[in-house]
Amino acid sequence: MASRLISGPLVFENNVEVLTRLGVCLYEFMCGMVPFGEDAEDPYDIYQQIITQPIKYPRYLKDLKAQALMGQLLSKTPEARLGGSFASLKANPWFSNFDWVIYNLIYFDVSRINYLIKS
Repeated sequence: MASRLISGPLVFENNVEVLTRLGVCLYEFMCGMVPFGEDAEDPYDIYQQIITQPIKYPRYLKDLKAQALMGQLLSKTPEARLGGSFASLKANPWFSNFDWVIYNLIYFDVSRINYLIKS
């Protein structure tokens, strides 16, 4: 949950909350745990950690680009979350070897999948 949603009004003005959720998923995929409240059982303890605790990365996560990306996506300051822009997300150095053109062809044009499989 975005820290702003805990301490502020429930308003979805842009993609900032979506980027935060993406940051939580990326952290969980790469670190094997959630970024806040891993051992907490009470939701209010988790909320408190989201608002007050800095992000900590396990020692085995050596990828500094990944840490920087997750830090931006999980920032407590909404404006720091890549400016709320998916274009900024795609331009992030962590995705430097990711082929967005191929992704778009496969994800957004299902007919291309059949073509690629048959080729």
